[in-house]
Amino acid sequence: MGKRTKKKRQSKNDLPLVTIVGLLVGLLGAYILAEGALALQPHYWHWLVAVGGAVIGYTLGTGWYRWRGDIV
Repeated sequence: MGKRTKKKRQSKNDLPLVTIVGLLVGLLGAYILAEGALALQPHYWHWLVAVGGAVIGYTLGTGWYRWRGDIV
C-alpha cells in the first residue's frame, strides 16, 4: 500500500494568506500614496497613513476570508 500524505491543518492562530496579502498591499499602497501626497509633511505622517492602510487591508482580507475563503 502507498503512503498516506498528511494535509497540514491550519491552526486557529495562523493567519490566512488572503489576510496577509491584504495587510501587505494596504501597507505598501498607502505608504506609496502618502509619499506622493504628503511629500512636504513630516515623515511620521507617511508611516501613520501606511499603518492605516495596513489596518484597512487586514480588515478587507479578513472579510474576504470569511466570505469567500482563502485564495489558495
